[in-house]
Amino acid sequence: MFDHPDEQCLDGYSGALCLVCAQGYVKQGTMCMNCPGGASLGNAFLFLAAFSFAVFIGVLGVFLFPKICVKNAEKGDGYFGQIKIVLAFVQILSAMPGVFDNVSYVPRYCCCPRYFD
Repeated sequence: MFDHPDEQCLDGYSGALCLVCAQGYVKQGTMCMNCPGGASLGNAFLFLAAFSFAVFIGVLGVFLFPKICVKNAEKGDGYFGQIKIVLAFVQILSAMPGVFDNVSYVPRYCCCPRYFD
């Protein structure tokens, strides 16, 4: 008998299914790694603020210099269409293993005598 549900978990894990990182551990990939200070929420907000500022500067540049953007857009229209086609092909191709795994390739109605043996 356990006194606490976390006693059944490996070191660094906690929770009913041992899927949560314990206090002083952080998740890196699929493993909980020792981190004495724990996760830093401040660093996450700092990164989010910096990324948002970079996107803001990019959008501001598009609105301040529209002539440059229009000229580049006309030149890049052909490339953008081709990239969309290739991206759609890659998406369909990546879905095929999951779809074709469930398809039965044995013919159900065949007129060949060897299938009726």
